[in-house]
Amino acid sequence: MKNEDRRAALGMFRKAVELDPNCFSCNMNSGAVSLAFRDYKAADASFTKATQLEPTSFEAHLHRAFALQGEKKGKEALASFERALTLRKDAEAVFQMAEIHYLELKDLPKAEVGYKDYLAMGGELPRKQLAEQRLQIIEMKKKAPAAAPVDDKKKGVGGTGAKAKDAGDLNFIPEGTGDEAVAPDAAAPAPEGAATPAAGEAPKPPPPPAPPPPPAGK
Repeated sequence: MKNEDRRAALGMFRKAVELDPNCFSCNMNSGAVSLAFRDYKAADASFTKATQLEPTSFEAHLHRAFALQGEKKGKEALASFERALTLRKDAEAVFQMAEIHYLELKDLPKAEVGYKDYLAMGGELPRKQLAEQRLQIIEMKKKAPAAAPVDDKKKGVGGTGAKAKDAGDLNFIPEGTGDEAVAPDAAAPAPEGAATPAAGEAPKPPPPPAPPPPPAGK
C-alpha cells in the first residue's frame, strides 16, 4: 500500500482473509482497497464481515454504507449510515444519506432535512456548495405549481406538446444547479474487467474516498 501498488496489496489482503477470516484489520483493508477500485460487491462483503467481528466499529458500518450506496441499495445503505451515526456524529454520513434520499429514493422532504443538517454541521466545499444547490432546487420544486393534465387533442400531431422551459416545469433546472455529483479530487482507477458506460450514458460517480487502512494487528 505504501508503494501505491494497490492491486498487489488487494491480493495480499484477500490472502490474509483466507488465512484468518476473523481478522478485523484484514477485512477492513480488503474492503477499503475494493472500494477504491469500485468493486462494491466485494467491498460490501468485507465490511459486512468486519461489522460482524466488531459491531461497534464506526468505520466498518460507515464504509459498508458506502459500498451499499455503490451497489444502488439505497435503503440498506441508509440503515448502515444510521447505525454508524449512533456510534459517532459524522457530516459525511449525513450528506450521503441526503444524497440517497434526493437521487435514488426521490424523497425530497427527507433530502431537504439532510442537507440542512449537513450545512448546520459545518459542511465543507465542494459538498457544501452542492448541498446549497440541491436545497435551491428542492425549494423551487416545492413552489412550482402542479402540472395540469393535457388534453391529447391539444397536443398536436403525434401527441407531443412543447415542453415548458420555466420554473413551473419541474424538469427545468437553471444553469449551474444540475444534479451532477461531486467527484473526489483523484478518482481511483476502475477494477479490471469493470463495465464501461455505453455511449451517451453518464458515468457513475465514484464513492467517497476510502479510509486509510486500520493499524495492523488491530
